[in-house]
Amino acid sequence: MEHVTSDLKLIDRLWNDPTYGLDGFSTEGGYIQPIDRDQAVDGNGHANYDGYVLSREIEDDDSPVSELETYQFDAESTEAPTARSGRFTRLRILRKELAGVGFELTIGKSEYLDEAASVDTPGDVFPYRFVSVLPDGRMSWEDVNYDRRKESFDVFREEFLQRLAEKYEYRADDKRRAWLALCDDEEAPLPDPPARKVAGYERMAAAIRGLAKETEEE
Repeated sequence: MEHVTSDLKLIDRLWNDPTYGLDGFSTEGGYIQPIDRDQAVDGNGHANYDGYVLSREIEDDDSPVSELETYQFDAESTEAPTARSGRFTRLRILRKELAGVGFELTIGKSEYLDEAASVDTPGDVFPYRFVSVLPDGRMSWEDVNYDRRKESFDVFREEFLQRLAEKYEYRADDKRRAWLALCDDEEAPLPDPPARKVAGYERMAAAIRGLAKETEEE
């Protein structure tokens, strides 16, 4: 289903729905390419493309082939949703930063009406449970004491990165403790397989702490 729209309310709703992917296209250049929300406009709020397409696949139980639902709109219509999409933009930047060091963070549609989106970590290392984006832009999560937190994105990012780095550091220490429990010699080096695991955990912890440090220095 293809739609061309200038309805700002509709564009704003779809723009802030993470299930819709975004493409930017150039009429003069004759190309279209997938982009992140924060790539739609430049630092001054001016559109980087001639137009945009928001799209998602719709599954139909009666058909083996999914249908693509698209909404095309021009550059001028982009300014409104981009001005209000900060609640997802910074989270997507964090997702991209973590992907750069090998950690996966996903943003999906929440099943709860009081949440704008849900955040998950599909891997076997996760700092917090029940992470979500609230409609007002704040982040919500369950901390290590099982308390429900609702804080600004800056607070969430700082604590998330710190907790994630600690998780990897704990795994490295746990591997060392497990090895020492098997041998009497405290100076005995780790054998190759667990040594590689420990080195990998330590690299991840250092990379994540590096992301946190870059933010502090900005």
